[in-house]
Order: sequence, then structure tokens, then C-alpha cells
Amino acid sequence: MLELHQAGAPYYPEFFGSERGSATVPAPIYLVPPGQPQTTSRADVQRLINSIPVKIVVVDRDACIVAINGACQPYLRAVGLDLHLVAGQSYYAVKARFAAPPPDAAA
Repeated sequence: MLELHQAGAPYYPEFFGSERGSATVPAPIYLVPPGQPQTTSRADVQRLINSIPVKIVVVDRDACIVAINGACQPYLRAVGLDLHLVAGQSYYAVKARFAAPPPDAAA
């Protein structure tokens, strides 16, 4: 697995709090290395993502990459599985957009 925030990806811990089931201290961010395209279905990859215990996201202004049952799930829309190129390697991740900011984001 790859810890994205150590590889230069943006990391915004202020989007997460214990009330949403994630730690208030920084945590590793993981993406899922893909299997062979001809043998790995989207459902198989989704099951793998759902099995990951760490559910922290990479957030920018418009989107986040998150395990589907991750901490910011209540604020997501347009959830879909994408293939991302990170540090020269391909990784599957779930990409989604915030439907609304977390209630305490401005606090």
C-alpha cells in the first residue's frame, strides 16, 4: 500500500473528527493496487476497498478519493471507481465529490 500524504498528495485532517469515526490526528492514506484488468471486476475491487480498515481520503477543492465506507461517506455524491496513476504506478480508488461540507468544517 502507498501512504499518499507522504508521497506529496494533499491531506486535510480538518475534514475528519471522531464523531465521524476517524481519528483527529493525521493517519495514513491508502489506495488499492489493481489486479489484472481482465480478472478483476469493479465489484471485486469494491469489496477489497471495503475491507481496508483505514478510511481516510485525499481531498482537493472538488473531489476526494475515499473508501466507500470511509469517514466522509455522508457527504459524498457521484461515487465511482477510478484508476489513478500515483508515483508511476496505477491504483484503484473510489472517487467522489462532497455533496456538502462537513458541518464543522468552518468551526
